[in-house]
Amino acid sequence: ERGSAMRHLALLLVCGLALSGQESSFQALEIFVDSGDAPLAAWQIELTIADAVIVGVEGGEPECWREPPHYDPEALTGGRIILAAFTTDTAPAGRLRVARLHLEAAGDAAERAVIASVVAATEGGERIPLTVECLPFGEKR
Repeated sequence: ERGSAMRHLALLLVCGLALSGQESSFQALEIFVDSGDAPLAAWQIELTIADAVIVGVEGGEPECWREPPHYDPEALTGGRIILAAFTTDTAPAGRLRVARLHLEAAGDAAERAVIASVVAATEGGERIPLTVECLPFGEKR
């Protein structure tokens, strides 16, 4: 029942964008992270995208990040979301695609994506630096 209510609210917000006179479209953003040489065992990213409604969240690559990251389903009603994931498998290192966000947005959502906070840890819980990029679907840079 709650999931149904959330879908209805997201639909109302999408309709609201359409009726506001702004040209909107469905878009996908790829979330890439880079942990350098450190194995990435856990991560959390807070992301805000102005003038967007998040309509879905997918996992990434490699295998340990295939499942969608954890997030509050109520975040799908707005343009702000906190994504988080961890693995107990062998943690990968380097540049990785950890998630894909599906949006209904006016203009280019990737240009308006703002990373508010990032937390990452290696195996054993040691904090590590992590760079984050939000790119339009299919763009890998």
